[in-house]
Amino acid sequence: MNKIIFLLILLFPTFTFGQAYMGNYRAIFFNLFAEPRTIIAEFEVKTDNSIVGKVKVGDEVKVFNGSVDKKGKFEALSQGEGNTVYKLKGKFDKDNKISFIQRVQVGSGLNKSVSENGFEGSFAKVAQIVNQSSNASIDLPKVELIDNGKSWIKLQHSNPLFGNDWLDLTANITFSSSVQKMMVKQDSADSFNLVLKSKTEGQQRLSIATRNYSQAQKLWKANDLRYISYREESGSNRNSFMAGATMETDPFFAGGMLEIVKENETQIVFKLSNFKIKRFAKQDFVVLNGFIYSDK
Repeated sequence: MNKIIFLLILLFPTFTFGQAYMGNYRAIFFNLFAEPRTIIAEFEVKTDNSIVGKVKVGDEVKVFNGSVDKKGKFEALSQGEGNTVYKLKGKFDKDNKISFIQRVQVGSGLNKSVSENGFEGSFAKVAQIVNQSSNASIDLPKVELIDNGKSWIKLQHSNPLFGNDWLDLTANITFSSSVQKMMVKQDSADSFNLVLKSKTEGQQRLSIATRNYSQAQKLWKANDLRYISYREESGSNRNSFMAGATMETDPFFAGGMLEIVKENETQIVFKLSNFKIKRFAKQDFVVLNGFIYSDK
């Protein structure tokens, strides 16, 4: 974790100074240049000021235990793993600063050396801890998916600029082959890029790019796709949602399914089921449901 450059994005409003410590808290660190790409810190302060927390580092979840003192300072440690211990350390005040620290001890006695490296950031109170292994982190009305023979998308997010029903759209799909296939002169495509645009230029756009494609594959999880982007723009107002290769592709950033439901020589029909994308740099998601009719 040496010399890691990071971006911290808070997901919820900041903690109000002077409030009781009891509750659930979260800070999320996005590492743009090295592994692990994402560090998610979540912890609960109980009525006795004890702390139980967890931190997701890559695919690993580490459990922390500690306490808050009378001045609002807190520290929680993970169980030791060999010569490495992880630490959450912070203070409840108007800034709510928090550190995630990796402590490594080598040797013992007079030959002992200790090094610490970590992230500095802030934390915020949340209403409840969301299960990161679930894509159901948004409580939205269920959309009934009915194929009526043409494209339609139902959009659900906090501030839609053009309403919730996207009907005036065109779709285009482009297939491509990897360099390896081109070198051996294989004609079959192994990826595609699907682009939806509103008929009024520049208003709404959805782009979906796959990592892989074959005639046998008909279903993709959103967090397995190479790139997803949804954008809507009205005058100076813009909403941008992204996931994929440029960000983390775990359930926190994307969810739901893309499915091919019909296909012939000239047309391909996709279904979006609870297709979820995180808003760039904010705590918001867009959820898309519907059908896409695209000419080949």
